[in-house]
Amino acid sequence: MLTDGVSNWTVIEWRVNVFGTSSVRKFQVWLGDNGVQDISFTYDPATLAPPFGQPFRIGAENVTGTGGSQLPVGQVPAGDLVVTSTDPVPGAAVSYTYTLVGLIPGATSTKTSMVSPVVPGTTVVSTSLTVTNHR
Repeated sequence: MLTDGVSNWTVIEWRVNVFGTSSVRKFQVWLGDNGVQDISFTYDPATLAPPFGQPFRIGAENVTGTGGSQLPVGQVPAGDLVVTSTDPVPGAAVSYTYTLVGLIPGATSTKTSMVSPVVPGTTVVSTSLTVTNHR
């Protein structure tokens, strides 16, 4: 944890050798703990020079891998990179109609569930129903 007295960051540093060599590559990811979209990749300029061993790739994506961006393979950053994103915004809505015939008056509920590859978990909506006698 790092602070400047106003903002806080969790800083994670990677120090790895290019495969089969003692050539060290270092970079850090700074995750802001400030309730805003605050993510930065920082690099040691001395370790950005080739050889990389494997194709060099830098990017960021959401937890499901369905959104994000990356630099082209092999493109070395000219400096630190800041990820600019926005808070999630609810997307589409689904609605449907159905006919329910109740035999006995009373209160109950119905549950609908939905899964999607872009939304983690299962979305469940419970709707309260009241069955009345219409004779």
